[in-house]
Amino acid sequence: MFIFSFLVVSSIVIMTFWLGGSPSMYFNLPSIIIVVIPALLAPFMMQHKSDVFDAFKALVDNNSAIDSIEKYIRTFQAIDKVAMMMGWFGVISGAVAMANNIEPEVFPQVFGPAFAVMSLTLMYALIVKVLCHLAVLRLSGMQSTNFVNMD
Repeated sequence: MFIFSFLVVSSIVIMTFWLGGSPSMYFNLPSIIIVVIPALLAPFMMQHKSDVFDAFKALVDNNSAIDSIEKYIRTFQAIDKVAMMMGWFGVISGAVAMANNIEPEVFPQVFGPAFAVMSLTLMYALIVKVLCHLAVLRLSGMQSTNFVNMD
């Protein structure tokens, strides 16, 4: 069911992009790098790399050890929090750069596209947050099921 939920959420995001206009306007590699790379590196700073990889494996494996699920949940919570912080960092740094570099005479023509690119980091952060939230829900459900099975 997790994979199905993941596919549904991903499809809704893609559909939103498609309905909003050209999908290429939602793609900005520097914005993706600003959000995704630090978010994926965050859990490696707080736990062993095998625990991080096991957290991703646990999403599709129903036989995860009950004592490790809390560790796995913390992995996705760390990814979620760092992604959101980097998303807001991208917005703020983009706003500063935009305010510093736009000449008054071209402001109306430049502001819209610059604001759109600036906002992409927050959008990518929200996508990562939703996916991490689904992962936490999945792991929490596995934890509840294991507690029930232990009774």
